[in-house]
Amino acid sequence: MSRKQLDTTLDFLKSIDGASNPLDVCRKLRPLLDRLGIQNFMAGTIPNPGADQRQQLSNVLIDFWPREWTKRYFAKNYIARDPAIRHLMSQPSEFRWEDLKPLCRSDTTAQMIMDEAADFRLRQGITIPLLTIEGDIAGFSFAGEKLDISPEDLGMLRLVATYAFGRLL
Repeated sequence: MSRKQLDTTLDFLKSIDGASNPLDVCRKLRPLLDRLGIQNFMAGTIPNPGADQRQQLSNVLIDFWPREWTKRYFAKNYIARDPAIRHLMSQPSEFRWEDLKPLCRSDTTAQMIMDEAADFRLRQGITIPLLTIEGDIAGFSFAGEKLDISPEDLGMLRLVATYAFGRLL
C-alpha cells in the first residue's frame, strides 16, 4: 500500500468517525461505493427467528435499499427465507450473491426473493458478515446492477463495512 493510499484510507476512516447519524454515514460511503457500481447497501443485526416486522426493522442500522423493496421485504417476512440471511448465519466470511445459486436451486422461495430483488436493481451483491461484542450476527450488504469488485476492493469493503458498522452501532 502506498503512502497516498494509506492517507486516503485514514482520511475516509476519520470521516466515518465524524459521522453524527446514519444519513451522514450514507453520505460518507456513497462516493467510495459509486466507483465499484454499488448503488445500494444495508446493514443490521439478524433478528431472532419468529421476530415480527417491527422487531425485524429495529435491527436495521442503515437502509439504503430502494424504499419499495424494503417495504415488500419486511411486509412479506422474506428474512425468514432469504438465502443471503441463511448463508450469512452459516458462513464466517463474505460472499457474493452469485454464491447463493445452489441454495436457490433447491428452494423456489429463495429464488423468488432473489428474482424480486433483481427487479429493484439489486442484481449483484456482496454480503460481509460481522459480529457484535455480544456475539450477535450482523451483516453489511452492498448491491447494484453490475458490481466491479476486485480482490483488493473486497478487502477495502471489509474494512469499510466493519468501521461503518461500528459507527452505526
